[in-house]
Amino acid sequence: MPPQKRKENLLWKLDMLEAQASKDLQNTRLVRTQFAAHKKLNKDKKRERQANPHQEAFANPQRADLIAQEIQDQKPTEPVVISSELQEDIRALRVKLVEQKIFHYKKAIKKAIKASKTTEALKINKRIKKETENPEKVKKHELEKEALKTVDVELLKEVQSVRAIRKEFLGTPEQRESPPDFLPDDIVTLPEDAPAATYYKNASPALESVSQRICGTNAVREATKSMLDAIKFSTKLVKRETASQIAKRKKKEQNEKRKAAKAAAKKAAASQGDISGDDEDYSKYDNALAASSDEESEGESILGTSKTPDKKASKSDDEEDSDNEQPVHDDFFALPDENQSENQYNLPELATGYFSGGSDVEDDYDVDNDEVVKEATVQRKNRRGQRARRAIYEMKYGKKANHLQKEQENQKRKREQKQIEFEQREAKRRAMGIEKKSKFEQQAEKQRKHQEEDSKPLHPSWEAKKKLSAQPVKFEGKKIVF
Repeated sequence: MPPQKRKENLLWKLDMLEAQASKDLQNTRLVRTQFAAHKKLNKDKKRERQANPHQEAFANPQRADLIAQEIQDQKPTEPVVISSELQEDIRALRVKLVEQKIFHYKKAIKKAIKASKTTEALKINKRIKKETENPEKVKKHELEKEALKTVDVELLKEVQSVRAIRKEFLGTPEQRESPPDFLPDDIVTLPEDAPAATYYKNASPALESVSQRICGTNAVREATKSMLDAIKFSTKLVKRETASQIAKRKKKEQNEKRKAAKAAAKKAAASQGDISGDDEDYSKYDNALAASSDEESEGESILGTSKTPDKKASKSDDEEDSDNEQPVHDDFFALPDENQSENQYNLPELATGYFSGGSDVEDDYDVDNDEVVKEATVQRKNRRGQRARRAIYEMKYGKKANHLQKEQENQKRKREQKQIEFEQREAKRRAMGIEKKSKFEQQAEKQRKHQEEDSKPLHPSWEAKKKLSAQPVKFEGKKIVF
């Protein structure tokens, strides 16, 4: 068996080269790269110190300034050559790593497209069954069904991946003028006859619609997003989030959604006019609004807006008869003038309740019998429980009560059913007993026949043979001496 080819870790290698070129150990992709690059940089510095002719500056601090000036005046050319070589190596590794990521995530996109194609076929069949009354839509869905059969998963995978990469990294004119150096050449300079450029142009309307719906599913979009994120991380455009960073980001998103929902609720309430009169002066409406807390609680109990709706409003001792008194005239309830504008002011809709006519009622006034309350509420049914109703029927009808008769019928039916089941089991047992008895009788008959045959006299020849076998046999062999 040939030895397996060892997989090359391009990401670590690229991260190491970039750390050596920039000497920035804080912005590496991988944590272990920091330790490896730090160790290598320390070795390089040690070699430089050993090869440095001005090493005496470390021993003689008085000459450190002069030596530093001499080193600054020197213009070495070797580090520039090394940096350019490193840049070329870094670019080649970037392109190779991006191609590797694209190749890997194309498999995930293909898998998602295949699953979405199956789901789309089921959806189209469901639409055809649902819209049987509309022949135009049925015809359209039939064309989409036929077009779905011609969808090439491999081709659509290439189209989706290339179009997504070009949209992300070559979407603006500035990006197209100076494209990123990590993208492959076949994606940057896309030929005119490439599938990504001609797929939707040459496709029929039905095929185009079906392909767009397949590529727009959540599975395909997630696979495409994963590919773009991997490319960005490989090229150091974004950093990979840690677990704590992901938790913080999700918490922040939840808080933002909660704040947006609250703001939308406030906006909806404001549009309905619930808070339209907050900035107005309510002093001119004092006669119309219930001023005291007693009146407010009284109004709530009558209109059914109390915090404890289950409790009935009790009769107040200081209520007076509204029929014996004439209602107090109030300008607020007067008919509006024709010349007066209808939208002159906005009143708060839910500030409090008010009483039509007079606000005073008498002691003998019953709130439950009020016509307005009866129309606004539903009369509760005070029906007795099942046990109480049965007890009343037993006292009234005795044993002829319906529930007692039904119980007797049910018990009788159960007894009959049990009796039938018992008889069936007994019949089955008897049948099994007869079968067993017949088997025993057959065996006994066989034994009896054998005994009768044994008791019969044998044939003379068998008698002679029997006697001969019973006699001792004389030895007639030869003695062999070894």
